[in-house]
Amino acid sequence: MFDSALAVEIASIYWFGVFLLLNVLALLIAISSVDDCFIDLCYWVRRLYRAVFIRRRYPPLPVERLQEPPEQPIAVMVAAWREAGVIGHMLEGAIETLDYDRYVLFVGTYPNDPETQADVDRVAALHPGKVRKIVTPDLGPTSKADCLNCILSALRAHEAGAGEAFAGIVMHDAEDILHPLELKLFNFLLPRKDFIQLPVIPLERDWRSFTAGHYMDEFAEFHAKDLVVREALIGQVPSAGVGTCFSARAMRALEGDGPVFNPDSLTEDYEISFRLKRLIDVREIFVRFPVARRTTRRGLFGREREALRREYIGVSEYFPDRLEDAIRQKSRWIAGIVFQGLKNLRWRGSLAQKYFLLRDRKGAITNFLNVLGYFIVFNVLGMEIYRHLFPDGYAFPALIRRGEPTWHLLIANGVFFSIRIAHRVYFVWDVYGPFQAALATPRLVWGNLVNFLAATRALRIVIKAARTGTRVPWDKTAHVMPERPAPSSGPEAGAGR
Repeated sequence: MFDSALAVEIASIYWFGVFLLLNVLALLIAISSVDDCFIDLCYWVRRLYRAVFIRRRYPPLPVERLQEPPEQPIAVMVAAWREAGVIGHMLEGAIETLDYDRYVLFVGTYPNDPETQADVDRVAALHPGKVRKIVTPDLGPTSKADCLNCILSALRAHEAGAGEAFAGIVMHDAEDILHPLELKLFNFLLPRKDFIQLPVIPLERDWRSFTAGHYMDEFAEFHAKDLVVREALIGQVPSAGVGTCFSARAMRALEGDGPVFNPDSLTEDYEISFRLKRLIDVREIFVRFPVARRTTRRGLFGREREALRREYIGVSEYFPDRLEDAIRQKSRWIAGIVFQGLKNLRWRGSLAQKYFLLRDRKGAITNFLNVLGYFIVFNVLGMEIYRHLFPDGYAFPALIRRGEPTWHLLIANGVFFSIRIAHRVYFVWDVYGPFQAALATPRLVWGNLVNFLAATRALRIVIKAARTGTRVPWDKTAHVMPERPAPSSGPEAGAGR
């Protein structure tokens, strides 16, 4: 028979567990939120300082200045495994839109991927001298780092044959859409800067595409605020793997330190700027260079209209729209940055550098905290429903009481959450306009779920690799390209960072 006393006792124990979890979560989320607000404060103080003191002495750089320096030879490296139907469009789009002449696209392919090779061969035949195909000695897939190292070897052989060294070497992926002025901007900054990173700007999707949309939101904020603060405080910027340019000096320093790209890392791009900082007095920079472009933009109610709007010289691409693909991609990032980064990079560097390493790695914990917070909310709602349905039932104690420390922590966390929402909406509006900004709040909840599932998968595959003594597997992301990769029209005016 049903024992009501036993059921009440079990429910009471469960409710006490929820109480303990709430108190721990409230404290940990508050600590993480203070950390985030410190970055917010640094961003706005820096922005105010530059507006009051810097802009008056150094006005924004007109976009026309990018055309002034003579062109230096630049190499673009692209690793391609099973990118048939994508890599060809990427190469054609780059060649058709780049406002630059002295460049070569080096594409790494595999001997057991003839379809991708054929795609590259077709474009190379149409544009002699602009595209060089490299075939790796090993069957694919190996890793992106391994492919990039093969490309770099072929690139050096090309330099020897041409009798001319590249002033800059740029990293890109097979699905990237290059901005017409990208190489002009790199050319302007080389060789004064050794490491240049451009923002990544996910292509806009339909409003229902919450999985792809949450990438838009995260990159809009991270590549407008966090990386800007990071560069300002420690002079170091992690590579995004695309839109990254190395000076000849920087690449030579890396080549003297063993393989340039770590083939055992899932995030070889993330680690490389840390190594570079250790090797030489590197001059790293994250560049947000706005230009005005006449294009079509979606309004608040989804209506498209033509307008002159500001955009940034950066890298555009479609990010995964299927939940499974997003989890696989993000679990690779988490496994590489958090777990492999902890092993390969450890806690080297100054106190400030260690702080940003901690920020990079705290996602392994906060991704779980966010979902546990939702679990608490559902329990509270469930208890309110129980009390409404059974007003004379067993009275469970309240989780929190007014005036208690946890009460104040929850109030503070509510304020912190409002600040997070405000920043997310602001930065999404800046890049994508009001329509996408209105979707940023509900997508934040969905993004937390995606990150939780990705963190869970990353933890699982890392534990499995450690237990079996095997290498953490490299999961390739399926890529798509828009029908017309070229931007709609050229830049009309601009201003530098």
